[in-house]
Order: sequence, then C-alpha cells, then structure tokens
Amino acid sequence: MLHKTTYESPLGDITLLSDEVYLLGLWIKGQKNYGSNYNLETIKQIESKPIHLAKIWLEQYFAGNNPDPITA
Repeated sequence: MLHKTTYESPLGDITLLSDEVYLLGLWIKGQKNYGSNYNLETIKQIESKPIHLAKIWLEQYFAGNNPDPITA
C-alpha cells in the first residue's frame, strides 16, 4: 500500500511518497516530472514510518544541520 503526505519547506510544499518500508519519492510541487509515474491523486494521506523519518531529516536539514540520512 502506498502512502503520501505533504511537508511545508522553505522551498515550497514537498510531497513524500512511501510504502510501509521505503521512501519511494520526494517532489517539490511544480517540478518537472512531479509524482513520476505515480498517480498521487489516488493515494491516501497517511504518515508512514519512512515518511515520518524523512520529515525528521528534512526538519534538521532546513534548520541548518547536516543530518545523516542513514541514522535518521
């Protein structure tokens, strides 16, 4: 099952997509190839564990830190 959520960043809204285990995509609204080959309109807004961890990493990154993507 696929999950998505939106993260509000200084660059604009970022859409994150995952399954239960992996982060599958991350797109800034309006970018070329937004959503890749996924139909984002049909995917439910649920914050899965991979999305939760990615949002923690993004918070740290935009706070000016250099977060480790492996331990996030």
